[in-house]
Amino acid sequence: MRGNYSSSLRRALDFYLGFRFKFAFDDIHFELAETQVIPDLPMLITSNHVSWWDGFFISEVQRRLLPGIPHYTIMLDSELRKYPFFSRIGAIGIDPAQPTKVAQTFLSLRKIRRSKHSMSVALFPQGQITPQLVRPIEFKRGVETLIRTLNPVQIIPVALHIEPLSKPRPTALIRSGRAIRSDNQRISTEFLEAQVQMLLDQTAISDPLKRLRIKRESEVHT
Repeated sequence: MRGNYSSSLRRALDFYLGFRFKFAFDDIHFELAETQVIPDLPMLITSNHVSWWDGFFISEVQRRLLPGIPHYTIMLDSELRKYPFFSRIGAIGIDPAQPTKVAQTFLSLRKIRRSKHSMSVALFPQGQITPQLVRPIEFKRGVETLIRTLNPVQIIPVALHIEPLSKPRPTALIRSGRAIRSDNQRISTEFLEAQVQMLLDQTAISDPLKRLRIKRESEVHT
């Protein structure tokens, strides 16, 4: 498994992202109030995959929900080879065409999970960047294998949406749902897909023009 975690590099990344987000986006809305995390239970964050930025969005979600813990992001091996530095901040490359190596990677994550008080793993079950209006979002079943490997774990569904509105730079909308314990029920691919789809369909995600209108009205009254 290629992938390391450096807390000092992670802090530097968080600082750097603050500037990059400001230059890349007009605004970023994190709506995380629905999520009540369990501090001593590892997190598996599952999300739709719409842009190059998604791993950084999820990294910020983890920092806001459960700060100070090691965070690992599963990404395609082909992409990690383009950005090898990502391995220093917890990126782990996999090749879906090699199931044996994928299984080995998941088992390595289980060893990390057992050796640490808490940790976080990000997975994009679509397997690749997909246009955000494509339906169904079609999660791949590897997410079930990872859940079984890390069990017990809390799964945090996250919806990502990027919308060009009235400014040259787009607005990003990120919403997380309730935490789902893997030791309380069997978590299927279809169930997780439905959870993320439900978050996407909620007003803050599916109606960004309404959000923009609210923002304009607040600016007028301030």
